[in-house]
Parts: sequence; C-alpha cells; structure tokens
Amino acid sequence: MFAVESHPDLLPVAQQSLSRVDLYRPIHKALRLYMFDVLRALGSLDPDDPQELDVIMMRTARLLDQFAAHLAHENAFLHPVIAGLGGEEASVTAREHDEHCRAIAALRERVRDLSTCPARARHAFVSCIYRELALFIADNLRHMQIEEAENNAALWQLLDDEGLHALHAELLAHVKPESLEDILPWMVRALNPLELADLYQGMRVSAPLPNFHAALELARSTLDAASFGKLMRAISLHSQTLAA
Repeated sequence: MFAVESHPDLLPVAQQSLSRVDLYRPIHKALRLYMFDVLRALGSLDPDDPQELDVIMMRTARLLDQFAAHLAHENAFLHPVIAGLGGEEASVTAREHDEHCRAIAALRERVRDLSTCPARARHAFVSCIYRELALFIADNLRHMQIEEAENNAALWQLLDDEGLHALHAELLAHVKPESLEDILPWMVRALNPLELADLYQGMRVSAPLPNFHAALELARSTLDAASFGKLMRAISLHSQTLAA
C-alpha cells in the first residue's frame, strides 16, 4: 500500500515550492485536472452515440495538443537553463519527453482510426484509447513529480525569483492564443485561492487590460460565487499593497 513515508522528500519539496516561484505547479495542476476529466469522459462514453463520440474525441485531441505544446515549451525554455547546472535533470526529462511525444502520436493515430473503424468495433476501440490514455496519464504523473522536485531544485539554484518570472514571461510570449484559451479554464478550476490570486495578479501586471478583463470574466463564469469573491478580494488587496 502507498504510504506518505515512502516519499519522505515530498514535504520539503512542497514547502520550498510555496516559498519560491514554481513554474511547474500551475500548469501541472491544470493538466492533471484536464487529463482526469477527459479520462472520465472516455470511460463513460457511449460509442453508439455519434454526437457524443465526436465531442469526446475532439476533447481528447485537444488534450493531446495541449500536452504536445507543453512538452515543446519545457524543452525550449526550461531545459536549456537547467542544463546550465551540468546535472542530469534536463537530459533525463528530455528523454522522457521524447517517449511522451511518441505516445501522443500513437494516441492521435488511434483517435483518427476510430473515425473510420466499423461500428461493431467502436466499443473495443474506445476501450483501447481509454486504457492507453490511462497509461499515458500514469507515466505523466510520475514524470511531473520528478520535474516539480528535481528540475525545480535546479531552477531555484540557478535563478532568483526575478529571473524565474522573466523566464516564465518569455515562455508565455510563445504560447499560442488558442492554447492559452484552452488551458486557462482548467487552471482556474485547478488552483487553490492563493495560487489563483497569484496567477491573476501576474496577468494584471503583464497582460493587456482587455485580456485581463476577459480572464476575469472567465473566472466569474467558472468559479462559484465564494471562490470568485476570494479572488477579487485578493486582487484588490494586492493593488492596495502596491499603491501604499
């Protein structure tokens, strides 16, 4: 049975993550929720309902696109910095990224093949996609833990928080608008109040005002009234602190 004692490194890693800028935590939380939601939808899918089938396959394809973009961003922006420390962290996770890219390609092909498979084979085909996605998720959960522990430790050693913010801003500048539009609702749902407030405070400083207002409307439509109220109070308090 899994026990907390079997991973004694998790608590200090979590504590340091809260005291330093953590580039992995927000996107990983969003991707975990996204993955689990698509897996749940695949598991309960009725393959004999063409409309439902099309919707869930489209959602699965968007999830795979989001993962492919996420891997590319980490490869392009985080791994070169981590490699500067001379350790194995960047090369190990880069090799695993290559494996994940192959798994994404295989899942994409499976989704494409489903559209042309005979009706009698659809149930088995959907079950296959469900199981393969579950394995992909399991491997990514382990992989994300390594990144959040070992890769973060390397980034924290190499860069101060100002440097991490600058690196994050450079990465975000290369995120396609449609990709950001797809992942932001999952991030809003996945983050706790402090993390969400930090995300929106960062957007208020760096994003154009219309984009920030659009993101606020997304939060309003996604969160319950109590959670949205917490977010607005946190943003207001942050503005008062800056003005003081």
